[in-house]
Amino acid sequence: MNTATIVRFIKKYHLNGLINSVVWKKYGENIQVSAMSPNKEIFVTVTLKDVAGLENGDMGISDTKPLLKSLCAFSSEEVSPSIEKHPSGEVAALTFSAAGRVVRYVTQSLDEFDSIPPAINSHAGNVAIVLDESFKRVFIKAHRAFKNDPDLLFTIVMSKRTGKLNVVFNYREKCLSDSISIQVSCVDGMDTINDPISFSVRFLKEVLKGNPEFKDPILYVSDDGLASITFSDNDLEAQYHLVKMETEE
Repeated sequence: MNTATIVRFIKKYHLNGLINSVVWKKYGENIQVSAMSPNKEIFVTVTLKDVAGLENGDMGISDTKPLLKSLCAFSSEEVSPSIEKHPSGEVAALTFSAAGRVVRYVTQSLDEFDSIPPAINSHAGNVAIVLDESFKRVFIKAHRAFKNDPDLLFTIVMSKRTGKLNVVFNYREKCLSDSISIQVSCVDGMDTINDPISFSVRFLKEVLKGNPEFKDPILYVSDDGLASITFSDNDLEAQYHLVKMETEE
């Protein structure tokens, strides 16, 4: 397996350091990693497809950073992943070897793991926003205008002036001063929401930055306060769920 593929897989859930602890499961031909941020603002599931030669097993990875850093040193070499197990059958370590070098990561028992995200069923929702190149560019510039505030929220809301769906930075229902509004493109028939719903700007920005190879992804939003976005190709599938955040009045 190419090291670059493994590194790409890890970066999809690492999100530039926003998520470090993950649950890693290998069954059949796929590896699936599930994770959530410490503040439970985002849930992530990333699947690496068609993985041959790696034994099945469940494990916890408490800190992805040293594993990612070590693998990056392999460049694009072919790497052989393997799982070490205790006599009890419990996973003890995850190793990657290439060109005579070995990266060994001691794993954590899932019984001691407190970062297992809940099961979330994917659903289309009632709003589908097209995150095209224009939206991505304006979205990042708008965040920069607020000095990349890590706590900044974006709100999906129907404009009272135009009746169109907008994404608003720094939304306040009773006062729109110091806010930035972006009119968005939607999938036909999926452009109406009942009440304003807010999510973390930082997490959506890192999701978009971490998946630049995918063009015009769709952000699905439901009235029950969940947004989802999925990226998929021949090597992997990455699915992200953003959880509704409360705004100030």
